[in-house]
Amino acid sequence: MEAKYKSLTIFEFQEKFKDDEDCLKHLSNIKWAKGFKCKKCGHGKYCQGNGKYTRQCTSCNYNESPTCDTLFHKVKFSLLKAFYIVYYVSTNKKGIASGRLVVITTCALSCVFSISLTVVTVSTLFTLKPFCPFYV
Repeated sequence: MEAKYKSLTIFEFQEKFKDDEDCLKHLSNIKWAKGFKCKKCGHGKYCQGNGKYTRQCTSCNYNESPTCDTLFHKVKFSLLKAFYIVYYVSTNKKGIASGRLVVITTCALSCVFSISLTVVTVSTLFTLKPFCPFYV
């Protein structure tokens, strides 16, 4: 039986994610909830990497960001804005127009479309809700 998830309200979302740092912290907590394992060598120990919430393998010195291998990887605009796009796309039952997301986030249409398309694609292939940071 499929588990039921309740989405955060926009007010709860705004309270939880105030800036890019909150987003990075959340991704870090989700990504390494079961512990760190280097994706290059498989080693399980790390130290602080080059950036905030980045982890560096103590064996091979590989640096891994919380956004690495996520849909937020290589996002060239505010991570908070990317979180907003994912929030609106994943919580609106009938969907949301890309033009509306451009107005809400003040991001370029190409940025909004890229993230929106990824979210829709992932949600059709898998059940997005257990992995989405906006469901409790």
